[in-house]
Amino acid sequence: MRAVGVGIKSSPDRIGALCDWSTVGGFQTLCANQEEHMRTYKIAAMGGDGIGPEVVEAGVQVLGVCAERDGRFTLDFQDFDWGSEYYRTHGVMMPAGGADQLRKFDAILFGAVGAPDIPDHITLWGLRLAICQTLDQYANVRPTRILPGITSPLRHVSGPELDWVIVRENSEGEYSGIGG
Repeated sequence: MRAVGVGIKSSPDRIGALCDWSTVGGFQTLCANQEEHMRTYKIAAMGGDGIGPEVVEAGVQVLGVCAERDGRFTLDFQDFDWGSEYYRTHGVMMPAGGADQLRKFDAILFGAVGAPDIPDHITLWGLRLAICQTLDQYANVRPTRILPGITSPLRHVSGPELDWVIVRENSEGEYSGIGG
């Protein structure tokens, strides 16, 4: 396991600009109900395939800076090497009982899954659906806001004008689990 949060050093760069707690969507909820003591959140980090490992590692860094700046919580990440390379070695996308191993975590930081040499139904049914359906993850919720210091593609929109929550249902199409 690797602990992220306390003691992370960062230079004042773009990652640092992302962590103004009054504007970072989603994370306010994480802190709003905190008691006076420091809370540690356990996060399963699963880079998976393709660009996924890079995206997850960047996410871990950003979240670590946010935890450090907020000071009311820490993050404890545990890496899982499940994905196409795991499949090539073990013949399965994740070990038996893998989804149950994830139950002890407060969140899952998931990268991507899939490889050109492994059929999509194997990666989908063997990892993505095996996690989502077992853990009843029926929605992907993504708060969206314009952050200070970031030039938005919506150049004429100020911060308060854009405060969306995008909800992607994970129970239709290939996520329904009733076909291919």
